[in-house]
Amino acid sequence: MGRTSSVLRDGILGLLKAVIAIIAYALGVTLMEFLFSRLAVSDTTLQMLVAAASTLIGGTGSAWLMCTLFDRKPIRVLGYGWTGGEINGGRNLLQGFVLGAGLILVGLGVLTVAGAVNVTGHSFSGKCVLSSFVLFFCVAIAEESCFRGYVTRNIADAMGNIWGLFVSGILFSIPHLLNPNTSVMSFLGILAAGVFLGAAYVFTRNLWLATGIHFGWNFMQSMVGFNVSGMDMPGVLTMEFSGTDFWSGGKFGFEASGVCLILLLLSTALLVMHYRTRNGQCPMEPSDREA
Repeated sequence: MGRTSSVLRDGILGLLKAVIAIIAYALGVTLMEFLFSRLAVSDTTLQMLVAAASTLIGGTGSAWLMCTLFDRKPIRVLGYGWTGGEINGGRNLLQGFVLGAGLILVGLGVLTVAGAVNVTGHSFSGKCVLSSFVLFFCVAIAEESCFRGYVTRNIADAMGNIWGLFVSGILFSIPHLLNPNTSVMSFLGILAAGVFLGAAYVFTRNLWLATGIHFGWNFMQSMVGFNVSGMDMPGVLTMEFSGTDFWSGGKFGFEASGVCLILLLLSTALLVMHYRTRNGQCPMEPSDREA
């Protein structure tokens, strides 16, 4: 009975800390957006860079404060290790970027062959590409610091990896319900993305693979003409949709499509199989984590 009570208490505490961290993230980003809005920037490119700075400072800062003030642990436990053992931050970041961007291109190819989307034109702007690159890199760092480095870590420590991935995936999906054009499929797609990113974090014990995947995924979505989590972002290609939103994702974007859901589930399964085969077990159990 004592063991059960302890597990339940740890689970509730881990979940509570995760929810507080997400609220702190939202407040931090909102505060920085308010402060930067005093600059009265009108240029679209500069607005994207301001949004990038707001997200990076507010989002990452909130995760750091939660870790140092609430948990009383050094921020390195979030997973910022760049080298050491099997960790190679630069390689993991690049691998993740290629994987995330590649999945979007695979999805675009499937939808194009199926006739669900049709690329109708293109327009290249170096400023647009660069500002999108910076924006989505900052978003990836901020969200991974909070949702994987803090939220997934705390829930996995308290409940174990399976519950950690699933619960943190749900918590990752809920804030996205505030985005435009949400649906049941968009919720499931973001949930699957959260589990996939959580698995990348759990099995590497650092943030860089998950950050790279997140970065490449969002950046490539915008470049090829998909809305990014419901938001219309400038890109290089323009496209038209046909058929049902179930397969194309509609106005929310690729993340609300059935093709996306299938790709993410398969990718998560392959990622788990790869690391279980290589490591022999799932790391990041509570006994393995740094105190």
